[in-house]
Amino acid sequence: MCGRFVLATKPSAFVDRFRIASRVAGDEEQFSFSEKELSDLEKHADELDEDFHGHYNIAPRSNVYAVSRLDHEAVTLETFRWGLIPPWAKDETFGDKCFNARSETMGDKPSFRSAFKHSRCAVLADGYYEWKQVAPKQKQPYFIHNENSEPMFFAGLFEPKTSSATICTMEADGELRELHHRRPVFLNSEEVAHWLNPDALRQDLIEVVLSSSDEGIVSYPVSTLVNRVGTVDDPTLIEPLSKLL
Repeated sequence: MCGRFVLATKPSAFVDRFRIASRVAGDEEQFSFSEKELSDLEKHADELDEDFHGHYNIAPRSNVYAVSRLDHEAVTLETFRWGLIPPWAKDETFGDKCFNARSETMGDKPSFRSAFKHSRCAVLADGYYEWKQVAPKQKQPYFIHNENSEPMFFAGLFEPKTSSATICTMEADGELRELHHRRPVFLNSEEVAHWLNPDALRQDLIEVVLSSSDEGIVSYPVSTLVNRVGTVDDPTLIEPLSKLL
């Protein structure tokens, strides 16, 4: 599950990851972004950078940044309302229950199947929060992120008609399962290009999800101030609890 996350890194830094991956790949036979696509993404990122400021407590209904592609249209970098709203939904509140999409069923569930087929995205993040039950009536928030502090991509889906998006989740294992049995589908720079490949078959996309690794993902407890959505939104939220005590 992913119901709260952090984005403190500017969008241009995420696009830089694609440029680095492209240089490393060289002439290898694999789907990747073209030079024009990378240039366009860099332009989009520079525009978004101008008004960007970090958010440390992003919740559903907030705007999220994502690299996206609708069918065979050009790949773009834009913002979406978090909580996917299908075009047939009666009102925006429908998105409140669609901020996550289970990867096992997103290809068939009415709320997500069109987006799964036509409009996938990769949500930009620096980490996310999860809550661990430590007492009958007490939960401790943890910040989960890359051990090397590099930015993260979460597999996502978006609805172009309502400018809304969701984060795809999968079963967690290892240490992350001790915090919650679900986690976002993590994508590295190369996997983002495969996830957005307009010619990808259903099995291809399933393989991208199955290859999602939590290697190098770590966590630590943080202040319960993160529980207060809309009141606290600064870097202290991701400070290790041991430093705040």
